[in-house]
Amino acid sequence: MNTTLTFLDFLNQTDYRLSGKGKIFRNDFDDTRLTNNSITITQIDLDSCRGKLIDFDVSYKVSDTGNTDSIIVTRMSNGQIDSTEWEKLLSNIDFRTADKKIIQNLYKQYFKKALTLYFKDNPAASRFTGWFNDENGVAYLPLDPPFNNPNVEKIKHIFFNGLLDSRHFSESIEECRKQTEGFQDFFSFICSNPSLITMFAYALHSFFFDYYSHYRPFKLDAVINPDTALFSLCLHGDNIPEIKTFANILLNFFQIDRNKWQLIKRNIHVSATSLSSRSFDMLYTYASVPIIITSKTNRLTKGSSIIKKLHHLRESGKNFIFPVYINTAPILADEIVNLIPSNCLFQMTLDIFTNFICSVAAFFIFLFNFCNLLSPMTSIIKLTMITYI
Repeated sequence: MNTTLTFLDFLNQTDYRLSGKGKIFRNDFDDTRLTNNSITITQIDLDSCRGKLIDFDVSYKVSDTGNTDSIIVTRMSNGQIDSTEWEKLLSNIDFRTADKKIIQNLYKQYFKKALTLYFKDNPAASRFTGWFNDENGVAYLPLDPPFNNPNVEKIKHIFFNGLLDSRHFSESIEECRKQTEGFQDFFSFICSNPSLITMFAYALHSFFFDYYSHYRPFKLDAVINPDTALFSLCLHGDNIPEIKTFANILLNFFQIDRNKWQLIKRNIHVSATSLSSRSFDMLYTYASVPIIITSKTNRLTKGSSIIKKLHHLRESGKNFIFPVYINTAPILADEIVNLIPSNCLFQMTLDIFTNFICSVAAFFIFLFNFCNLLSPMTSIIKLTMITYI
């Protein structure tokens, strides 16, 4: 459970106070009692993102009855908050004053303060994956979550097929280097075909591209062709099941059904055919990861709405995923790199596959730890290193 601002602590900074039984009083000459009870926040969890609007599920407890409930509170891009469920919250209050707006405004201020402090303590509260600054430098969720975010914990269990918790990966760069010496099969596999090594390079690109900028809007005016910076990947061909298998192995950071390698699970990845507004909005909570996008007919084109929308959101600095489109034909758009991952060497048993995923995880952790060592260096050196990678 995350630490939240109590209503008592909030009132200590106002002209009101709370009695031992949870009643709200105004600090005036008459010591006016405004309510017979009160509400305090017990838990704050991310519900969903809608562009720059972030919805939180805020749980609370009623002082006199002990009843618990929650409402959805929206945080605007300017830091203001609002909710369509204030009446639900206020229905739990036993008023002693006819002017309910006083209490409503008081609780709006309380919720705003609580969410502001929550964001301060949890800088990546609106993200399940991605880079952020913390007191120790730069960290990546969910490899190194510095706080108890239940959504991040859920993602950690399926990140790299859930093998991060079951395998030991050394934090020492030297030890990681020694570990990677045993991954000859892994490197032989990705180097066996130009499409495979390009796919893996795209995975690295998605992981590290925003490490230096920390999701500030990309300055496209400094790039002659912006599509060379914010490009996407299209894997195409007639054998869609085989393409999905390669996409899972090289570009899926999340859960893979080992008995159905050709299945792209929709708990993270999306189908453009059945994409709801809510599932699309959930894409805002992921950053610095590839997201695999399929469709029922596997016939996406340059004019497909999801392709145009995602490219616009990435270009405007509002979305930071790295799309991977599965298609029968190449998508003829300047910002899309088309690959045909066919006729590639594919001879893997379940054990080799499991070790392969562990190899990828170890390789990423090795690079992640290497980046953390660069925190004391200058920004120019950081940028040079990321560009090199």
